[in-house]
Amino acid sequence: MPSLLPSSPCTNPARSFRGWLPVLPANGLLLLVVTWIAGTQNQLLWLEVWKSVAGLATPQAAGILAAVALTLFSGTLLVAALLGTRWLLRPALILLLLLSAGCSYFMNRFHVVIDQTMMLNALQTDRREAAELMGWPLLMHLLVYGLLPAILVALVPLRRASALRETAHRLGLVLLMLSATLACVFVQYRSVSSWARNHADMRMYPNPVYPLYAASKFLHRAMIPSAEAAPQQIGRDAVRIAAPKGARPRVVILVLGETARAANFQLDGYPRATNPQLAAMGDVLNFSNVWSCGTSTAVSVPCMFSAGGQENFDKDAVHHQENLLDLVQHAGVDVLWRNNNSGCKEVCLRVPTEDLSHAGDPAYCTSEGCHDEILLRGLADLLDSGHDRLIVLHTLGSHGPSYYKRVPAEFRSFQPACENDDLQQCSTQQIVNAYDNTIVYADHLLARLITLLHQHEDRIDSSMIYLSDHGESLGENGLYLHGMPYRLAPDLQKQVPMIAWFSQGMQQAQGFDSACLRRSTGERRSHDNLFSTLLGLLSIRTGLYRAELDLLRECRAGPAVSAAG
Repeated sequence: MPSLLPSSPCTNPARSFRGWLPVLPANGLLLLVVTWIAGTQNQLLWLEVWKSVAGLATPQAAGILAAVALTLFSGTLLVAALLGTRWLLRPALILLLLLSAGCSYFMNRFHVVIDQTMMLNALQTDRREAAELMGWPLLMHLLVYGLLPAILVALVPLRRASALRETAHRLGLVLLMLSATLACVFVQYRSVSSWARNHADMRMYPNPVYPLYAASKFLHRAMIPSAEAAPQQIGRDAVRIAAPKGARPRVVILVLGETARAANFQLDGYPRATNPQLAAMGDVLNFSNVWSCGTSTAVSVPCMFSAGGQENFDKDAVHHQENLLDLVQHAGVDVLWRNNNSGCKEVCLRVPTEDLSHAGDPAYCTSEGCHDEILLRGLADLLDSGHDRLIVLHTLGSHGPSYYKRVPAEFRSFQPACENDDLQQCSTQQIVNAYDNTIVYADHLLARLITLLHQHEDRIDSSMIYLSDHGESLGENGLYLHGMPYRLAPDLQKQVPMIAWFSQGMQQAQGFDSACLRRSTGERRSHDNLFSTLLGLLSIRTGLYRAELDLLRECRAGPAVSAAG
């Protein structure tokens, strides 16, 4: 009598479940997966397209929607067909399902696009920041839209044709869809082409087609030799202008803000008291019209320290050449980078660095990291070193989504504040309250720093510049966090706060009129101004100095520095 064990469902549950699934031709499975991805994993694309055609006549809007649908479907089909050749079909489709599910979660939840910059941000995010983006909503999304469909793809029985016939059928299918797409575009070319020109950035939304394209570009960039290997030298003509005999050491402190947007700064007109301490200081200068180089730390920080500025910024090349910190060090000024963030994005590779982000000091730190006041620990000793110095304090600032973790309890002024890593679980006002508390804490940090510099005025000539790397979206128009492509990003992600303070000794040494400088604080400025302004403050002469970008240049009684030659 034959054994019943091989056919028992308890012996092989997968085989039993597979018996309930229909047998599909390979190209049929391909079509089902492509339809699933195009239809369920591109909500953000459909939302943006719908908004873009909302004001058009119904026939024109319908034609554009049809063209987008066919383009999305045929593009996804082409990618899946190229990757899923013969025996690689199942692995390729599983990969596309999981990839598209992961991308769609972040695209839908935060209204971002997955481009090269976003991939760089992800790779440079530390464990603490990554944990704040994870959670049950992400896991459930991956399960429903990625893992469960992937299991079905792995188990569904396939009816295989010969390799030649299957390839011919797949090629015919792809050509049919591409022909249908071209025909749809051709019959309404004028309206579709006009729409495409006016909304060129729509090409960044198709998932997973654009993320795969961006990944290929990113990997190509990663093949370029490391930035640590023989970087291109800049500013080797840099020299310090000799200080008068008996001059005090000169110390410039750059506080690099994180994710602070000008719109929520009291000094920039925000109705809430987010800068109570700085507002009470009469000698603080606030620049109210300042624009960032990028919308993410990975772009903005290298850009603001580069010699070419935003117009000439090359995100690939910049990591393989020296920057402002190298130049200042070449000129004989001590440079120190103090970090409470997830790294310096390679700009501090060749200068002394202190990482205080996990210093473990109970006064400022918890098990999850340290608050930004840790950057002031031991700073007084550095001020009294007797050397000219440029010190960069890289803050954690207002980095989201866990704004509430950036602020000690005593500075959580605005309540109720969002205390959830998943911003979707909080109201808009709760998110704004949590974010505003981070600005209140930044205000306290800067006020403490200025007070410390005041206490050393008899020993050093000092200045402090605070400048944020980029802004933030707090739910406006459905956008959260930052990192949108610059031309797509709202001003809230690009307009940043900038604050300066100069000791009386520094003002005299530089020979500038602070009243003159105050009158110019409303003029449009950008990250491009930082490079030459710091060179001027440190009296470094080099051909890379641009007088028109030095914030102090027009208010000096005479030139404190000039280009070499």
